Amino acid sequence: MPSTTHKSGLRNAAASRRRQKGNGVRKAKHPAAKSDGTGKVRTLTRNERDDYMSFVRRFPLTSIRSESELLAAQEVIDELLKAPRLKNGAIQYLDALSDLVMAYENIHHAIAAPSDAELLQHLMDSRAINQSALHKATGIAISTISEILTGRRTFSKDVIAKLSRYFGVDKGLFAANF
Repeated sequence: MPSTTHKSGLRNAAASRRRQKGNGVRKAKHPAAKSDGTGKVRTLTRNERDDYMSFVRRFPLTSIRSESELLAAQEVIDELLKAPRLKNGAIQYLDALSDLVMAYENIHHAIAAPSDAELLQHLMDSRAINQSALHKATGIAISTISEILTGRRTFSKDVIAKLSRYFGVDKGLFAANF
């Protein structure tokens, strides 16, 4: 059985290691840390961090819970976007605040996906083409195009592939209602 002196020596050694390692608590990355594009996180320089924190003190980065908070956040974003040039700290703050606004808007101001008819009509309008021109360019039957535009039919996988190729957009755009 170890002696009391041995136990206290172990406790003192453990306490010393904790002090050296920051009391054994892993410190989280500073909120102003950013990725350098390689997946590694780079913390901001002292000046960048000071700039970032000056914005945080003016308008804290907390979850947006009301329309009035949303409007206040949008005003801060507008102010930052009017600046001719932003420092890295301001850019990181703007990015974080934009994420908070987006999270709130995704819940409280969600925009429904367009119907297949609305989407196809928009794409045709953007190219200033009619049903006949779309048929000639894609090989999709005019009756199919007409039924989609009137809402009597939805996109099939074959139609999605042809429209995606013709309009130069990702197939996922058409799959929202699929």
